[in-house]
Amino acid sequence: MRITTGLLTDNYVQNLQRIQNRKFAQELKLTTLKDINSLADDPKKVINIKELSAMVSKNEQYLTNLNEVHAELTVAHDQLQSFADKTQNIRQLSIDATQTGSAANTSSIGSYVKGLIEDMVKDLNTSFNGKFIFGGTKTTEESMNSATGSQTNFPYEVITEAPTAENPSGMKVVFKGNFNERIVNKDSNATETVNVTMDKVMGTDGTKVFEPIIKLYNLLVYKKDGVARGANDYFNKEDVQTLSSYQKTIAENYDLINNNIAKVGAKVNRIEVLQDQMTEQNSRLRAFKSLDEDADVAKTTMELSKESSVLQYSLQVGSKMLSQSLFDFLA
Repeated sequence: MRITTGLLTDNYVQNLQRIQNRKFAQELKLTTLKDINSLADDPKKVINIKELSAMVSKNEQYLTNLNEVHAELTVAHDQLQSFADKTQNIRQLSIDATQTGSAANTSSIGSYVKGLIEDMVKDLNTSFNGKFIFGGTKTTEESMNSATGSQTNFPYEVITEAPTAENPSGMKVVFKGNFNERIVNKDSNATETVNVTMDKVMGTDGTKVFEPIIKLYNLLVYKKDGVARGANDYFNKEDVQTLSSYQKTIAENYDLINNNIAKVGAKVNRIEVLQDQMTEQNSRLRAFKSLDEDADVAKTTMELSKESSVLQYSLQVGSKMLSQSLFDFLA
């Protein structure tokens, strides 16, 4: 059987190409630090890597949701605490107003209470990431309900209605949001409520907590006949009894607010645990993925060195073989 030069050359070129491909594969592994760079490397591992990558990606989205929930609930907790502190301050002012030294200064105390009411409303109009956090699912100015006498598009607003015998100042706090929950996925099987619904914290219509405070303000500033109190208009026995009932209701509302603050705090703590669990789970998934995907640098370096030596040797053999002439065959 006769072996032609062309046949030898073709075999040599094919072998040389295989060697170069193997060397390139090792170089690619060192460059990317990945043992698997294509489906041809190991179909089974590629499928496993893609599944692990999808799980990590999904968990990252859940973790993003949890981070946003945690941040918003933390802001809500702080603002409700600020609201509660002002409520307690007003309660203390109602007690101070009955003291002998303050008896002739109730109007000034009333002005202070009014300022605190306005500050409390600001607490409840807090926004986070451009969205109101106490408006239910109505999180933007454009989405707020309309209210008679309203001048803003915030969830809460202090308005002034026509004075009445029961409300000589005409002051009223209105709520223009709703009591719906905003829900996000915290994992593949469960959801979490992002917001604090104000009917649970502030009572009926989301404003009931303000009612005894406004009544207290009216009592401090106006007499029973609706006329503004003068510098020497002292409380009578009936006024003191009425103020005491308002103070008691404010104290009850203060406890209600604090109970809800505690619930928000517990939820923040639970979210932190979930964040840690999700982060740890992703670390484990990445570790499993790394076992299949990442290259063994030492082993790959040795393989590359071996393939480089084989390639150099093959090129030397090829140079001798391809340099043969007709005289070499006739010799």
